[in-house]
Formats: sequence, structure tokens, C-alpha cells
Amino acid sequence: MKRTKRKSDAKAEAVPEKKRAVARLPEGGEGGGGKALVVVVIVALLLRIGYIVVLHTYHFPGKDKYIFGYETGAIARSLASGHGFSSPFRSLSGPSAWLAPLYPSFVAEVFKVFGIYSDKSAFVIFAFNSLLSALTCIPLFFITRYLCEETHRASDGGASLPWTGDGARPRAIALVAAWLWALAPPAMFWATEWVWETAASALLLTWLVWLTLTLASSSGIRSWLLFGLAWGVAALTNPSLLSFFPVSLAYPLWVRRSRGQSWLPQAAVVGLLFLNLITPWLLRNYEVFHYPVFIRPNLWAEISFGNVPGADGTWLARVHPSANPMEEASYNLMGEVQYVQWKKIQVLNFIRQNPGFFAKLCMKRVYLFWSGYSRPQERQRWLRAGFCLPCWPWPAWVWNFAPE
Repeated sequence: MKRTKRKSDAKAEAVPEKKRAVARLPEGGEGGGGKALVVVVIVALLLRIGYIVVLHTYHFPGKDKYIFGYETGAIARSLASGHGFSSPFRSLSGPSAWLAPLYPSFVAEVFKVFGIYSDKSAFVIFAFNSLLSALTCIPLFFITRYLCEETHRASDGGASLPWTGDGARPRAIALVAAWLWALAPPAMFWATEWVWETAASALLLTWLVWLTLTLASSSGIRSWLLFGLAWGVAALTNPSLLSFFPVSLAYPLWVRRSRGQSWLPQAAVVGLLFLNLITPWLLRNYEVFHYPVFIRPNLWAEISFGNVPGADGTWLARVHPSANPMEEASYNLMGEVQYVQWKKIQVLNFIRQNPGFFAKLCMKRVYLFWSGYSRPQERQRWLRAGFCLPCWPWPAWVWNFAPE
């Protein structure tokens, strides 16, 4: 009888402990929402493919084929034609690093198989962009679920949503975030109408955020190798993503250091792999330009295109080599590096002479970017209003954190 009583008491004590554990770290039910997430990704992909087919976005009418990807299409044309990574504008102009190498190289491979500036090539490229855009739902789901679970850990549980159980709350909120991205018109627009690396950058950024949040808990070296690889690919796809790199690397290293765990070997692994991936491109740039160029040299040129007399905070075609023959002639005459240096002198002089106007332009750009109306003359402008990639997980996280 005593043994039976002890077992019964132990069982009774174990039940509350189990409940507390579930409240502390809800798993979201069996499978963690895997099947539902697959449905989200499939729906997102079908919506984007349907957008391409119904609106015929793969067809670029008119004789000016340069609108097929602009600089991306032009460089891909040069690669596919055997002229190397060169000529980002309409005329042949010599070696270039105007864009990072990975995405134009992919477009060039499509051109080789399906034809330069052909409708078939456009469809394949847009379908690939659509796949990347749809896959972005996956890291968004995991980011949101992770944030919700961390909130539950910090608060030792929380009230459940009315339509779920205690364990399903993070999964439900994560699925909301994934559905928001799947159904967001801007996500469909950029993936299906622009031959650009936008969809790839979105996927890489969300994946890197997910890796950043979870890397500190990884005990193996494989995760750190993957992290370094992901950052190398991101740099060679869109160098502007590197603005997040210092924080992305510092956070998991700081967490490990605060726990008394090793962190220098992990930092060395990430740094060495990252440098190994980007160094061949840096050496290529030095060889063709006889000048050190970190992935892309055109930062000051891009800054200058939006900071000229009469600027309104939007992209100005009238001062860009892709639309202004005089600017393209200057680019061809000077060469890429010298042209950028010339634009740097111009824009710095403009900023010194018009500091107040420059400040107003910067504030207006912030508003235009986050409101989605950076080019109000476009017929698709309504598609972008109110949607932006970094915002999806955070409202869900705040919702989870707020008391019922």
C-alpha cells in the first residue's frame, strides 16, 4: 500500500510540473505546424505563378529590351554573349561591378538556355523569384514562433488565444505571419514583375535573422559554417544586407560569451568562410579596375542620383545613365570607377551647399520608403502600401506579449 501511495503521489506531483513545462515552452502541437506551413508555401507559390500567367508579366513589349531587368538584364546579356561581367547600360562599355555577381550570373545562365531577353527566359526568372518569395514564409514562421516561445519563457506562460490551446499559441501566431507574407501584394509584385534580386534578398535576410536568433544555442560547428556561408552568399547577392552583419554576428557571440562558452573559434570560422567566399570577386575587381573595389563601387553614384537640384526624394531617371544618354556617355568615357568618383565629388559639393535641403530629402525618403509610395507614378503603387518585410514577425510578437 505504501509503494502504491508513493507512486500515486509522484504521479500527482508530476502532472503540475508537466503543465508548467508546457506553459513555459509551448511546442505548438504535434509537428509544430509543419503541414500547415507547407500549405502556406504552396499557396504563396501558386498565387505568384498565377500572377505571372494572368497578367503576362513575362512579356516585355516594344523594341527597347533594356527594360528587361535594366542593369541586371544588361550584364546578363553581356555574360551570355561572351563579353564577361560588363556593360550595365545599353552600350558595350567594358568591365563592371555595378551589381553584385550572383543574381546577374543566374539570369545569364537562363539567357543561355532560353534566349536573351526572351519571354521564356522572363517566365523562368519570374518563376524562380516566385519560388524564393514563397520560401520566405518558412524563416518568417520560425522567427515568429521563436519570439513567441521566448516571450512565454520570460513570462512563465501566458493566456491562450481563444481558438487555440495553450501549446498552439506560438504556432498560430507564426502561421499568421507566414500567411501575411504569402498574401502580401508587394511580395508578389517584386517577385513577378522585376528582374532583380529582391526576392533573393528577402529570403536571405529572413533566413539570416532566424540563424542569428538561434545560433547561440548551437553546440556544433556546422551551424557556424552555415552562418558564414549564408553571409557570403548574401554579400555576393546584395551587399546592402551587410549592414545587418555586425549585429547578426555580435549577438550570438555575446550570448555565448555571457554564458561562459567559447566564442572566438566560432567567430573565426564565420569570418574565414565569409572572406573565402567574397575574396575571388574582390580579386577580380582589383584585376579589371586596378583599384580596390568591395563588391560594388557605385555607392556614391547612387547617392548622387537622388541628390541634385530639383530632387523630390524619389529615383530620378533624368540623371541616371540607364535613361540619360549624356550620363551614359560620361560613364563610357571615364570608366566605372572614375565615373563614380566624379559623382562622389558632385554629391558631396551638393550636400555642403544644401545641408537643409539634403536633410529634408532624407526624411522624405524615409517616409516614402516605409509608406510604399517611392514612385507614385507607377500603376502598381497601391500594391506596396503598408507592407514591409521586417514588420511581419514583430506585431505578432507584441500580440503574444500583451496580456489577455
